[in-house]
Amino acid sequence: MNLTAHFTVEEFHCHDGTLYPPEWIDERLRPLCAALEAIREACGGRPVRILSGYRTATYNEGLRSSDGSGTGVAKNSQHIQGRAADIAVEGMAPSDVHAATLTLYGQGKLEIGGLGLYRGWIHVDVRERVGGHLAQWNGPGVTGAAA
Repeated sequence: MNLTAHFTVEEFHCHDGTLYPPEWIDERLRPLCAALEAIREACGGRPVRILSGYRTATYNEGLRSSDGSGTGVAKNSQHIQGRAADIAVEGMAPSDVHAATLTLYGQGKLEIGGLGLYRGWIHVDVRERVGGHLAQWNGPGVTGAAA
């Protein structure tokens, strides 16, 4: 099912085979896809690949425990709530995609609540901003761009 010009609901299904919850599509997934469309446009129209979308709590916990540390995987991840995507943009470094996303956000052209920078991707989510502030962080081993 197409949600926007470049994103389908199928791209956001959990990697364990669980479908994205249909009752969340309008309230959570459509705003996320709108944000991803804006990021795609800011990145010169390059394809945006969804590396991880919705995750069941069980699948998320498996990621946390796969190396025994849970490094980089939040226990209460926005992925579990269907509000997040880890993305990579074809032909661009994650730091450049992150910078383009921050620029859009700063210009008021992007409604997001969380932004993380990792070695191979960025995390984008549409959670409610606490106190009006964007949640920002860097993944393990990433220095610089986020705070």
